[in-house]
Amino acid sequence: MNKIPIGLKRVATLCILRNKDKFLLLRRLKEPNKDHFTAVGGKLDPFESPLNSAIGETFEETGIKVHTMKYCGILTETSPIKYIGQATYLSQILILLNHQMVMKEL
Repeated sequence: MNKIPIGLKRVATLCILRNKDKFLLLRRLKEPNKDHFTAVGGKLDPFESPLNSAIGETFEETGIKVHTMKYCGILTETSPIKYIGQATYLSQILILLNHQMVMKEL
């Protein structure tokens, strides 16, 4: 992964994965926010498009291959972390395991 100069803010994706009225969340295994639930997503690599990042992060973090995602907007981050905005995408997914949504830990 390329090093980003200190002070340069990065953009990340936030992927809302929905199956009917349920949402797929990940439980964080490390800081920051250890043991809290979060949506799928991650920082963009240099020259990567937000859509390609969203599709790639979804597969990397969940093993789910999505082919289409709907762009929903940008969230602005106000905490002192090293990225400033998140391109938000929505994808309909179908995950069944004994007729319940699967939660995966990150």
